[in-house]
Amino acid sequence: MDGFSQNVTELRLSDNPAWEGDRGNTKGDKHDDLQRARFICPVVGLEMNGRHRFCFLRCCGCVFSERALKEIKAEVCHTCGAAFQEDDVIVLNGTKEDVETLKRRMEERRLRAKLGKVTEPWGPPPPPESSGAASCLCRGASGKPPNCPALGRAVIEALLQP
Repeated sequence: MDGFSQNVTELRLSDNPAWEGDRGNTKGDKHDDLQRARFICPVVGLEMNGRHRFCFLRCCGCVFSERALKEIKAEVCHTCGAAFQEDDVIVLNGTKEDVETLKRRMEERRLRAKLGKVTEPWGPPPPPESSGAASCLCRGASGKPPNCPALGRAVIEALLQP
């Protein structure tokens, strides 16, 4: 299972206090609402029953309704406080378009990781001397591979073009 640790995220779900599950009515002398969901969004309280879209954060595994993420704009997880970016949000049970978007993001992440490993033997990039174009390594011929964020983005975009 160690080989899958990068690809598997353990989700942190929030229990629904109204869900009784097997503890429910066994006598049959009262009405049971069997439509209760076992889990809810910890922020807005929506039940995770298929009516509302839910997503999780890759960085920490916390699960939220999409509505909660849209209504409460933040760069930290609402539950555990971990910092995240827009690319860390993964939709659960998404549409075909969502799946295609997630595949594209995954390919970009893998490509960035691969490009990072290629430049690794030459060490970390030198500290920036100035904020101008003169400090960009892709303009010089030092014998090392260029380590320029603008060039890296251009390479990633070129490789992702169909």
